[in-house]
Amino acid sequence: MPFPLRLPDPPLMWIEQAIQQGHNDIAKIYAQNAIRKQNERLNLLRLGSRIDAVASRVQTAVTMRQVTGSMMNVVKGMDQAMKAMDLEKVCCSNFPPLTSLPSLYFTGQC
Repeated sequence: MPFPLRLPDPPLMWIEQAIQQGHNDIAKIYAQNAIRKQNERLNLLRLGSRIDAVASRVQTAVTMRQVTGSMMNVVKGMDQAMKAMDLEKVCCSNFPPLTSLPSLYFTGQC
């Protein structure tokens, strides 16, 4: 059975009853306990937030590691493809000869 999120009798009710019965010292203890429990709840919320942030960072690191591995494989494949090709033929066949370009590209005049 899961633990209930709230106490069966609210602490404020206990405090009021203790004050009405004239037990101020017991009311003070109930009030201190209520304050402590509220602080515990807030601290647990903060801890949960920090854990979520760490989990997000870990997930990002795992994803980046996978991307890095994929990139390594791509680069290896590109290296093998470049070794198999004659780069001069690839570069020179795709571009026009320099003499066919207008001279203003070389003089810098527009």
